[in-house]
Amino acid sequence: MSYVPKTPSKQHPAKSHKTPRKTPFHNRVREPVQVYCRLRPLKGNESGPCARVTGGKEVLITPPECSLHYQSGRKAQTKHVFHQSFGPKSAQDDVFDSVALPLVDDLLHCKNGLLFTYGITGSGKTYTMTGESDGPGILPRSLDVLFNSIRNLQAKKYTFTSDCRNGFKINSEVETERERRLRQPHRGGKSRAEEPNYTDVVRLPHSFVVDDVEQDFAYGVVVSYIEIFNDYVFDLLEENSQKKDINPKPPQSKKLREDVVHHQMYVQDVTEVPVTSTEEAYELLLKGQRRRRVAHTQLNQESSRSHSIFNIRLVRVPLDENGRDLLRRQEYMNISQLSLVDLAGSERAVRTQNTGDRLREAGNINQSLMALRNCLEILRDNQNKTFEQQKIVPYRESRLTQVFKNFFEGDGKVRMIICCSPRNEDFDEMLHVMRFAEISQEVTVAKCDPVKVVVPGLAAGRRKMNEMLEEAFTANKTSSASAPPQLPFDLQLVPAPHDKFAPFGAFISGYEHQGLEMETGMRYMTKGFESLKETVFGVATTSSYDIERSRLELTQLRQQLQEAHAASRHAAEVEQQLHFARQETEEIRGAWGVAMQEKEALQNVHLREVEQLRQHVAFLRDENDCLTRATAEGEEEYRQLRSDNKQKAEKLNLLSHIVRNDGKKEKIGKENTTTARNVPALRSRKRQSPDKWLEHKPISNLDTDTVLQPAVKKKKVVTMPKKKDFGGPFDRYMLHHQMEDSIGEVKEQLFKGDVLKTRTGGMSVQFTDVETLQQRRPEQLPSPGGGDLLEVEEEMDIDIKGRCSVGYEGRPDALAPSVVHHAFRK
Repeated sequence: MSYVPKTPSKQHPAKSHKTPRKTPFHNRVREPVQVYCRLRPLKGNESGPCARVTGGKEVLITPPECSLHYQSGRKAQTKHVFHQSFGPKSAQDDVFDSVALPLVDDLLHCKNGLLFTYGITGSGKTYTMTGESDGPGILPRSLDVLFNSIRNLQAKKYTFTSDCRNGFKINSEVETERERRLRQPHRGGKSRAEEPNYTDVVRLPHSFVVDDVEQDFAYGVVVSYIEIFNDYVFDLLEENSQKKDINPKPPQSKKLREDVVHHQMYVQDVTEVPVTSTEEAYELLLKGQRRRRVAHTQLNQESSRSHSIFNIRLVRVPLDENGRDLLRRQEYMNISQLSLVDLAGSERAVRTQNTGDRLREAGNINQSLMALRNCLEILRDNQNKTFEQQKIVPYRESRLTQVFKNFFEGDGKVRMIICCSPRNEDFDEMLHVMRFAEISQEVTVAKCDPVKVVVPGLAAGRRKMNEMLEEAFTANKTSSASAPPQLPFDLQLVPAPHDKFAPFGAFISGYEHQGLEMETGMRYMTKGFESLKETVFGVATTSSYDIERSRLELTQLRQQLQEAHAASRHAAEVEQQLHFARQETEEIRGAWGVAMQEKEALQNVHLREVEQLRQHVAFLRDENDCLTRATAEGEEEYRQLRSDNKQKAEKLNLLSHIVRNDGKKEKIGKENTTTARNVPALRSRKRQSPDKWLEHKPISNLDTDTVLQPAVKKKKVVTMPKKKDFGGPFDRYMLHHQMEDSIGEVKEQLFKGDVLKTRTGGMSVQFTDVETLQQRRPEQLPSPGGGDLLEVEEEMDIDIKGRCSVGYEGRPDALAPSVVHHAFRK
């Protein structure tokens, strides 16, 4: 009877190890990025070589005469050291065994890996990564080794399907069968010849097998193929639902997302296809390569215009205690990933002579490679600085660096193959590639911790024990009863020497024959009994194993029942705590309601007070406006009354001046021609003979009632002169013109002129003199005491302004105050 381990009393599920991060990032052991170099062989018409491998790790570069480096005076040779260097004659399997095979081994042990080829266009990057039919590259050889190592350990196809969140779900048998039927290609009426057949490609598979693969696990392989073209991510395995002959829909770019649980970058809605053999994966690889964007340039007939990334994801789930079925629990699942990247080659537009779309594609390629170099430089600089002094690595500058973010932060090994072209014409570009390799070798990434999942209650060697039991049961079931065995000796009776016993010879011989037959039958029955005994023992053994397995299952069911009871008790406790929490919540809600009511009441009071303040402010503003308007009106009335008083004072002043000068006409004329306080003398003009005047007095003129009037004897007064008026005996012309002066009084001007005849027989007026008649108030004239009435009134105003803030001064027979004084507050 085989030993079946007992189930412990309580199981604790192991923590998921999707991404091996057991220790903090800054405390883990770091390892440098391993950089390899490979030189491609020269073709027949190419000049060179300018680079050669001098040892297992060194590459010696000699500047050719045609290079800019040599022409600038730098003719010295340079030596570059790598982790390992491969010459032009190195085989594909040598490169794979040294570079990629350790990454495949890490993939089988739940560790992530990144490998990308870097170099200028036409340096052999795609050949190193993909290869040809007679010389497969790294990618198909990695698939060969992977499936060679897990050939008998794989789960059924579609057992693991993507959950669209960078993870996988474990399907049951029914779900697996349904997925298989849904994803089974339906050919319909289309013949086999109409579809491209990728499995007919002849290639040489790699036969290496990794021996130390965990046997008590079931494995599943899922692949995806994407490209980064013009800084956009496209899915090379995405199927177009439209027919090819009816306007096929162009491929849609995908978005990059970050895993919420493990903070890993992934492509949203990418096509992840489960595969169970190298042929299936290689078929998908060739299908994606047919969709990848390539173009013809001056340096390469099929130049890659995008960065391609082929992801191989390995899902591992432990077997149950019987070693036959999967343990369908997500926490025991391990996911590892190997990303194989074929970077597009850096190129200069001067050499490729690209224009239009090719030039734009080259610019995007160089920009993404420059972003990768910038990130590596910052990672190198941050290694010698404290955490506070470190710079932020600009992964988001390009989709290329954003995809590789997790690997540079310690999610797996990073390796790089620098592909170089030893042509003399490629020396200057190759020198930049070598400098990039030197920067990459100085970058260190955190080393992944080993992943080892131990499921409590499951013993090692479960799969092997189950296989042995099935072989034994099959052998016992198919075995049949063999022929009776031959005796190892011949049993014969020796006859007696005397003839008297001769009659009994025949009788004895008959019994002897019968005894022989009976003995033979007894032996045959014994053999059958032994066979039956072995069968019964085998059945008993199997039954005992089944009984033990049933006991184990019963124990597990009991344990699950106990856990269910414990969970129910815990649920009751949680329900009670939830009830208390609900009560506290209701109390808090009640207190919150009271607080809100008080808050609303305070807000209402505040609003009422604010409204009252607003009304009071509006009332004060209205009062202020009324006072302002009253003040303005008072000031306007004051100015008007003062103006009237000034006019009256001017008239009184003029009258007093006339009285004092005894009515002398000359002084009166002088006073009429004065403005304000200074009155100039009137200029009198006397003629030898009396003149005849044509006096033009418009009808709109006012009668000023002045004492002094123009003294003209011979005159004719007209309101609107006509042509016949000038044709008479008049030789003088006088025009009355009235206007308002600066203080509001009427100012009358007399424009005098001579009436002259013109040569053509007409009449013209030539003005020769102007007289002015202007009235002034007495306050503007000098007083008898030598003072001025206006000055006296101003002194009175000052005195009034000093005694009160507002004063009103009246006049006889006046209905309203003539003067309003407003004093300024000190």
